[in-house]
Amino acid sequence: MPADVGETLGVVEARLGPPMSYFGIGDRLVYYYEAGRIEFTNAVVAAMEWRSPEALEEEARRREEVAALRRQRERDEAERRIKEGLEVLETTLQDPDFQASSAARRVAFWRRFRDQYPDIPAAREYQSALFELAREERTAAEEARAAAEREDLGREVELARMDALRAEGEAARARELAAQVEREAARNRLLLPPEPVWTAPDREPVVVWETVYFGGGGVRRPRDAETVEPRPAPRSRYGVESRLGPQGTPVFGVRP
Repeated sequence: MPADVGETLGVVEARLGPPMSYFGIGDRLVYYYEAGRIEFTNAVVAAMEWRSPEALEEEARRREEVAALRRQRERDEAERRIKEGLEVLETTLQDPDFQASSAARRVAFWRRFRDQYPDIPAAREYQSALFELAREERTAAEEARAAAEREDLGREVELARMDALRAEGEAARARELAAQVEREAARNRLLLPPEPVWTAPDREPVVVWETVYFGGGGVRRPRDAETVEPRPAPRSRYGVESRLGPQGTPVFGVRP
């Protein structure tokens, strides 16, 4: 045994060297070595678990076998995944539905493929899908912008149409109102008496008297009415209005 119960901490460290790790709580301390562990109480060996060199060699051999089996399984798994990845790659590249699918779907597939089969080169296909995805996104953005512009134009056209309909309605109402006013004015003209039309006469009829002589006497009679130019009416000495006849003779009428 590397140490005996009752030996001090300093003697054990001088013989075995410093431990790989240790743990201590209160007056208890445990040293861990490759071959086992030693427990100290108040810096004195209290208990020990130690394996023989043969046991250590057997444990090392088992560990090596386990590691070798693990490495073999990893190699087998890598070969299987490589084979599977190549088959998936060939099947995918020959699938027309996959080639005709959207760029977003192909980008997602190649991302999963790279994570699942890191040893299979697929960078070219992944970059191609990324390029097409960027182009589709630009196209979609342009189409969305064009659709928004068409929608704005449609709204403007609809607003213009509504304004035109509103203006047409207002014009129709104005025409109807004008027609109603015209009908009211016509009805009022029928109800009102005609307005007299005053004109200043430039010629006026007068009655001219004449004396007709025959035989040994004569008679005074009115001559046919004729239109004569109005002249200033002279005043007679009797205070009655007189006018001048066609022969320049005064014609007397009524008092003004």
